[in-house]
Amino acid sequence: MKFLPNRIRTILFLAIRYSKGRSPFLKLMNFLSTFGVFVGVCALIVVLSVMTGIRKEIRDKILGVTPHILITKHGGVIENWHELVEKVENLDGVRGVFPLIVGNAIMRKDKVSFSVVVQCIPPEYIKKALLYERFLKDGSVFGGNKVNVGKVLAKNLDIHVGDKVLLISPYGGVTLFGFVPNSLEVEISGVVEVGIFDWDSVFVFMDLSACDELFDTANWVSSIAVMLDDPDKSEIVSSHIEGILGEDFLAIPWTRTQKNLFSAMKLEKLGMTIILSLIIVIASFNILSTITVLVRDKMKDIAILKVFGFSSWEIRFIFMGVGLWIGLRGIIMGTLGGVIISFLISKYGIVQLPEDVYFISRLPSELSLGDVFLSWFVAFFSSFLSSFFPVSRALKREPFEVLRREL
Repeated sequence: MKFLPNRIRTILFLAIRYSKGRSPFLKLMNFLSTFGVFVGVCALIVVLSVMTGIRKEIRDKILGVTPHILITKHGGVIENWHELVEKVENLDGVRGVFPLIVGNAIMRKDKVSFSVVVQCIPPEYIKKALLYERFLKDGSVFGGNKVNVGKVLAKNLDIHVGDKVLLISPYGGVTLFGFVPNSLEVEISGVVEVGIFDWDSVFVFMDLSACDELFDTANWVSSIAVMLDDPDKSEIVSSHIEGILGEDFLAIPWTRTQKNLFSAMKLEKLGMTIILSLIIVIASFNILSTITVLVRDKMKDIAILKVFGFSSWEIRFIFMGVGLWIGLRGIIMGTLGGVIISFLISKYGIVQLPEDVYFISRLPSELSLGDVFLSWFVAFFSSFLSSFFPVSRALKREPFEVLRREL
């Protein structure tokens, strides 16, 4: 501190000295003020990291099996899909393209039936486009009359690799005995686990070549799925695709198909940020009380400083330094606590969640510098305001009047 001017060194010296607090009451108030900021900052960092982790994990899982861009045709099905696939897969940033048919069906084993969603995809297309092998937990990739089912669905129907089940679709034909739905006996060749309960409990993956017998598709597909190297560029690439394919086709990015979910998560994070920021603001009231008591205790010192030529702002900086130092201690301790708790949640999956209620099985955590900086800003700004006003009234009093009363 020797390189600083004498006035500034005096201000810092007095701020540090006052922040220690000589009376037990002031020491207790300092501790409570620091502890309040610590709890607020720690809670805000932990909750924001959890919200960020949930969004990231759900986003990664959804984009792992959901098309980043879905190409459909206005008012009809896509017949010349081979040509469209070749056009789109040569674009920059496209990882893979595959035709897709999605339909509802009933899966039956013995006397047990479940409603399922059948996704018909050529296996040779999805190996690169979907990185499908990372979801395959048992068996091999589907093909021909062999299908893959979700892990939860396999558990509910008590089916295993090698078992045969019956698929019944709502499509069919009219016979002398009435309407007869299409049905197809298939073999379970593998079990997949996406990690999202709603999907693992209903999805069935089937070869596109076997889809005609079930859904009467002939040579058409309902849509074409596009997977990108960078999903965040889906809106740019979708606009490019629409420009290439023409007005008859519509390219829908995942930011529109999943808009409701991620908008709700963003709004929820904003709400939690506001609520927890209020906790820090309330904690900063303790700093205001501490500085108010300190100013009353140091009225004589303030008067002496004014006699020695210290300006009102210089005296204000002394007490602001005390408040900011209390806030800074709370910020440092809260940051360390928040980072440690977030790391433990992320590393060891401390909090388990019911898979049938939530998209995920454990509470994730993803620490973001932006969330940490936001916590620092809220705490520092609250500490600044709380330490700014208490000294204002004392500065208006005449120093000789104060000294006459004190002496």
